[in-house]
Amino acid sequence: MRFIDDWHNRLAPESKNVTLYHLGIDYDFLPEYGMKLVAGRNFSSDFKTDKKAVLLNESAVKALGFESPSKAVNDFVVRRDTLKLSEL
Repeated sequence: MRFIDDWHNRLAPESKNVTLYHLGIDYDFLPEYGMKLVAGRNFSSDFKTDKKAVLLNESAVKALGFESPSKAVNDFVVRRDTLKLSEL
């Protein structure tokens, strides 16, 4: 696992500032819309830590400099607080 601020080093010099927009969802969102995950797992009411977890789409994975969606699982995104990537 990387240090929290190491994500900044993955970005190309011209894209050190990445803007991502977020939408609050719960564990029913993906099944309701028939969406499939490429890597990781969906949110679950069994994991209280999911309240601070995020799902990223493939464009966000690329913009943040991850090699692949599976490489992003269990990494971090820094926002106003630190969010652990436990699903994608």
